[in-house]
Amino acid sequence: MDLVIYCADIGSVPNRKFGWARDEADDVAIERHPGGTDIGDLVSAVVADLGSGRTVALGFECPLYVPVPEQPLKLGTARPGEGNRSWSAGAGAGALATGVVEVAWILAEVRRNAAGARVHLGWHAFAAASSGLFLWEAFVTGRAKAATHIDDAAVAVAAFRDALPDPSAANAVSAERPLSLLGTALLWSGWSNDAEVLHVPCLVIKAARPAAPKAEVAATAGADHSGPPSREPADPTVAPRAHRDRREVERKRQLLDESHIAPLTEFVRRLRAERGDVVPWFDPTEAGTKARILMLFENPGRRADAAQGSGFISADNNDVSAKNMWGFLRKAGIDRSRDVVAWNIVPWYVGDERTIGKVKTSDIDEARPALLELLGLLPNLGVVILFGRKAQAGWLRARPPVDIPVLEAPHPSGHWLNAHPEDGTVIVGRLREARSLGVVY
Repeated sequence: MDLVIYCADIGSVPNRKFGWARDEADDVAIERHPGGTDIGDLVSAVVADLGSGRTVALGFECPLYVPVPEQPLKLGTARPGEGNRSWSAGAGAGALATGVVEVAWILAEVRRNAAGARVHLGWHAFAAASSGLFLWEAFVTGRAKAATHIDDAAVAVAAFRDALPDPSAANAVSAERPLSLLGTALLWSGWSNDAEVLHVPCLVIKAARPAAPKAEVAATAGADHSGPPSREPADPTVAPRAHRDRREVERKRQLLDESHIAPLTEFVRRLRAERGDVVPWFDPTEAGTKARILMLFENPGRRADAAQGSGFISADNNDVSAKNMWGFLRKAGIDRSRDVVAWNIVPWYVGDERTIGKVKTSDIDEARPALLELLGLLPNLGVVILFGRKAQAGWLRARPPVDIPVLEAPHPSGHWLNAHPEDGTVIVGRLREARSLGVVY
């Protein structure tokens, strides 16, 4: 199936405790959004995928059915498989109550905007039809929980994807005489008129504690585990998102005064004296002042902000844009440690703890002296790549006095690339062109 997986982490929409995530079943294509807190955006994305002929598995991180056992003393007890996280405990009951209205609203809006789609609760019937909407329950609790509601939704999506090709074999929960709250929402929203749906349980995928990143596993493979845990950090060349491992972040901080990066570190320290730690460090595992290629983006994302992420601008950051760049650089045959340095037209984070701010003309004007100073610190620079329209417009406005090739490429964000998947090939092509123009071996 051409399957897309979604999950909504149920919570208060007005208080921004609702989050959702999307990913491809084959983990090859790019996410439409790195994540979101807008329930309307979730509906729009699901409807867009259904409208383009994709099959969609939509999960909800809240109890979607409960047991009604015959024995009255068992009423309210946990479903088999829930462990000590019963649906009837405080957190579960709160999510259940909130989920009743949010799931009903989402299903009603999807039905209103995706005429002709069919909904499924059984995986095998859904797989046989190879079309429509499959509904499931996500169970993310304990050590599997992540930092944000968006991240919790992403954890659930990953758990569903890991259960393929037959997620029904991974069903984690059952119930005696189930009462389906999901069935209630299907009846209310008009997806079904069969009261039997009130008795049908749905698939429940339980997320396990996240495994160590591939990079971390590779770094610690073969270690002697008889003593204290290994402190060897992840190898960022093995897999993307190496900055999930805080040891790798700490290792890089220890490299900030190495000779190839020290002038750039001093540059950032001066900016931080004025702006604070919203200015990320250059990645010391890249080429630094020896770089022949400067990759310029718009402004730092949340994962480059020290308070919310690694504190580095890096393709090793734990976000979708960085993950995409990590892959594109490898496809283009670019050695980050020898070829490139990455930076932003506006080098400080302009958002808040919730959203990445939009760069304004005044930000570009204010950042121009920093851009000119950076160019003066790169004596071997042979080519610049501008990623995204804001970086391109910012370069034109700043008018740097350099006489080297300047290439333009699409932004590597998941939001952009899912809507324009062909631009992944464009980015790799621009990187290869930059390699031929700027790198001398």
